[in-house]
Amino acid sequence: MKENKGEEAMSEEIPRILENHEKRISELEEIIKRKPERILSERKSTEDLITELKDEGFFNEERTMSQVRDALHAKGRIIQITDLPPYLLKMVRNNALKRVRKVVGKRKIWVYFV
Repeated sequence: MKENKGEEAMSEEIPRILENHEKRISELEEIIKRKPERILSERKSTEDLITELKDEGFFNEERTMSQVRDALHAKGRIIQITDLPPYLLKMVRNNALKRVRKVVGKRKIWVYFV
């Protein structure tokens, strides 16, 4: 008789435990679905940050790649100077920026402006 009561208690407890686990799993799945969207939507791309610099008037004066890199560092985007040319060139090709070759010391460098 005692074993029957134990089996009854187990048979009632198992569905409750499973329901609790399923509820927790569903909640975790919802969190996982939302988190990447939130992270990706909050982070601006390097291109967005350069466009932001342009909109703020940063390129009203001629700027070197080093100056652009330093401005991005100030905005919290750590980027190597060698990673900048594709972004700047795309903006030049889209007529968002202009560039000219300047001689600085013995070096020829591109400067970017609007």
